[in-house]
Amino acid sequence: MRRHLNRAGTIVLINTTIAQNGVINRGGGISNGGFIVLLNTTIAENNSGPAGGGGGIFNGIASSGTVLLQNTILAQNSTTGTGPDCFGSITSLGNNLVGDPTGCTITLQPSDLTGDPGLDTFTDNGRPGRGYFPLLPTSQAIDAGNNDVCPRTDQLDRRRIGPCDIGAIEFRHRDDRQHDDEDDEHDADPAAAAQASQ
Repeated sequence: MRRHLNRAGTIVLINTTIAQNGVINRGGGISNGGFIVLLNTTIAENNSGPAGGGGGIFNGIASSGTVLLQNTILAQNSTTGTGPDCFGSITSLGNNLVGDPTGCTITLQPSDLTGDPGLDTFTDNGRPGRGYFPLLPTSQAIDAGNNDVCPRTDQLDRRRIGPCDIGAIEFRHRDDRQHDDEDDEHDADPAAAAQASQ
């Protein structure tokens, strides 16, 4: 998904991946001056330049921004300014994985994690809204989300199973991935999908 710039309004992002964006100033992934809620979202591999900071999230244009995170991965972002993953005031509602929280003011909850999120290579089949980072089998995000607020499905409309995972994508075991690949083939071929539904 492309970068969000929010100066005055409200945005709620659920099951969303914000990845591989870059700016020369602040907020490679998100630059916020309004009110934003991130639930089961993944913000990774974004970059901001020397004119600002917060490779993943920059919050506080005119000191007016509010960012709430829950079940969200904010990691592996970079900047030549201040704070690789975040800059400004961020509020954690718990069960987040923040790679490097040192650039922002955030009170981590007991359920929050830091460090390597265990993301696999970014995957994009070309369909809008389908770009994502699969979780590696060793990811600490697996089974670490808050089930009470997790959406029933992930970004790819795949069912979340057991204790939900942090981030936009639920970890898939090998058998699950085989079925998912078949589903993706049907998605990419409308004729095949139509035939399968008959």
